[in-house]
Amino acid sequence: MAHIPNFHRLYFAFSDILAEDDDLYQSYMMRIRSRILLLSNIPRSVPGIKGYRDVVAEMTETDFLEHFRVSRHVFEQLLDYVTPHIISNYVGGNEPLPPDQQLSIFIWYIANQESMREVSQVFGVSMSTVHGVVQKLCDVILRLRNRVSTPSFVQSKALCTLTLITKLSITLQLIRWPNEQQRQDIAQAVHGTSGFPGVIGYLGGTHIRLSAPIGGDRDYYNRKGFPSMQLQVVVDPNMTIISAYTGWPGCTHDARVLRNSPLFHKAEAGELFSPNQHIFADSAYPLRNWLITPIRNVGNLTETL
Repeated sequence: MAHIPNFHRLYFAFSDILAEDDDLYQSYMMRIRSRILLLSNIPRSVPGIKGYRDVVAEMTETDFLEHFRVSRHVFEQLLDYVTPHIISNYVGGNEPLPPDQQLSIFIWYIANQESMREVSQVFGVSMSTVHGVVQKLCDVILRLRNRVSTPSFVQSKALCTLTLITKLSITLQLIRWPNEQQRQDIAQAVHGTSGFPGVIGYLGGTHIRLSAPIGGDRDYYNRKGFPSMQLQVVVDPNMTIISAYTGWPGCTHDARVLRNSPLFHKAEAGELFSPNQHIFADSAYPLRNWLITPIRNVGNLTETL
């Protein structure tokens, strides 16, 4: 028995003792059963903040925006939009989470760099519940956009975020290009603070990180070396997004993204700007009559006008 571990040797010896003494065996089994019963009566709950729904309800607008990355008004609009599609009938067992808690979990997960374990502790639910809520909301959003959802698509947290920002927000008309009066108001506000006339917004691009390049396509790797998808946005002076466009792989140049966007085609057709109105952008973009970029200094500029 040299090859048998010490624990197994002790187990075999103890089993032989129990087999020879029936009273000792019965006493031992009773103690085992009592311990199992004691363990089964211990409540198994997920540690978390108690009454977090009440905490959310008492948040100020600033705190709510800081934690959820959307205003309470936007949250309520999103809730009205998705509630009919996430309500489930109670069929016994644990009661389903209310729609507002499901949406809170979903937005918290995609708006903060926290794991499902951390989110489960915040809301006092299990990790499997968080996973189910995130999966369900992703499916609902994609389905409502008449998109065919596949498991490989909705597994990506970045793509869920992307879908929420661009597709759902556009559907809800939360991202709107300002009308003529709004553009005039923005231009006056910018002129009053900076002295630049006719500015109604600022154009820029960012990268939405992907967990892996879609379809293994190397074009999704950007110049910083990680896979991403391009997101082009225009914001007003209050950092409100007034235009969003996405879908191009991370390696695509900002100028190419712009030239293929609805913003470019509508602006070129004169549909978005009144006379003498324009937006600002950096030198990665082309100079247009509606798009002002910095003058490139190639050694021929002086400090005097």
